[in-house]
Amino acid sequence: MEAKSQSLLDRKTFLQVFFAIPLSLVFFVTLALVLLFSFELGYANRIYPGVYVDDLDLSGLSLDEAGELLAEALPYSYEGILRLHYAGREWEVQPIDLGYLIDPTINAQRAYDFGRQGWLTNNLMDKGRAWFTGIQLSPVAYFDERAAQAYLQSIAEEINQPVKEASLGLDNTDVIVKSGQVGLEVDIKVTLSLIESALTEMRSAELALSVIETEPEVMDVGRQAELAREMLSKPLELSASDGKGETLAWTILPEELATMLTITRIKGEEDDRPGYQISLNEDLFSEYLSGLAPGLSISPVNARFVFNDDSLQLELIEPAVIGRELDVLSSMTQIDLKLQNGEHETVIQFETIQPEVTDDMTGQSLGITELVRSETSYFYGSDAARVQNIETAAAQFHGLLIPPGETFSMGDALGNISLENGYAEALIIYGGQTLGI
Repeated sequence: MEAKSQSLLDRKTFLQVFFAIPLSLVFFVTLALVLLFSFELGYANRIYPGVYVDDLDLSGLSLDEAGELLAEALPYSYEGILRLHYAGREWEVQPIDLGYLIDPTINAQRAYDFGRQGWLTNNLMDKGRAWFTGIQLSPVAYFDERAAQAYLQSIAEEINQPVKEASLGLDNTDVIVKSGQVGLEVDIKVTLSLIESALTEMRSAELALSVIETEPEVMDVGRQAELAREMLSKPLELSASDGKGETLAWTILPEELATMLTITRIKGEEDDRPGYQISLNEDLFSEYLSGLAPGLSISPVNARFVFNDDSLQLELIEPAVIGRELDVLSSMTQIDLKLQNGEHETVIQFETIQPEVTDDMTGQSLGITELVRSETSYFYGSDAARVQNIETAAAQFHGLLIPPGETFSMGDALGNISLENGYAEALIIYGGQTLGI
């Protein structure tokens, strides 16, 4: 009897436990649903707890309340300041003017949507994470890069300038100088990158504009300009000996000298920068000097000798004349050097021309060792004028040396027959008749 009662008791206990488990599960699920419903009902139209935007707790706030709070807490778009500066100049701009906007309404909506989008299980997990650990949402900002580029372009229009080479020129005797200019160009791409970095961090900042500076090859021509002014400050005085002990002189006024100067661009060597050089115009000044050449040239004249029958040696009766001709290239080099050194007086340069027969030559060196032939002519009955003319003409041949194989010209040897050269008016024979001349 007792055994049967114990069996019934065990069976009753088993049934109670068997039915308690499902009832407990039903109760737990019902309780969870009630709590979840209450939670959802309590946060209907409100942001779930534990949701932050930029460290700002938006738990339990409505969309409007969250938007107002974010607008007050994130005023960077309208209150942030970026100061751009370059070479002592400064431009101040707010993020909104660069196309950067933090919209509180959008950020409030993101906070509200957290835990309400996607699958139910995902939403439950998001709500759990927000409740226990908190969720930090980064503020969403809109950045219209075109607005920032347009703003930087407006600054670039103030700064940008082309590179200009310095130049040097002449207007008559006036030296014209144009200074060089450094080329400037705002590097919009690099500057925009700096701006984006500051905007992303939502901080006010001072930023240096990135400007590409291009140096001209020739920046300053002050030294060459001073040299040009010095060259044209006074007349250029040229002088030369006439070969007879007298000095000839020529004066080139600054106005005339200016037309014979040239300014050329020169390349820099090694560490030197390119520049300008002012010097004589070779073509024009060569033409000027060549105009002086005919009156300055001296033809070389051989020495004249007579043969001494007793000593069998040559005796000098007329020394050689050393010839010369104007050395245009050396003269220009010398004149240019003087001008470069600030001097305005110089001597014209000549090239020496040695005669073929000089005073120091001997009979042996010339191949004259004995008298080969001698002739005598008489002019009996000639008047004094004729005798004078014969003597004057004969003197032109006295001591004259003619190399073997050379052609002798009597006309060249006589030279100009005129009263100025010692000739007298006398009778001549023309066509078989004696005429006066």
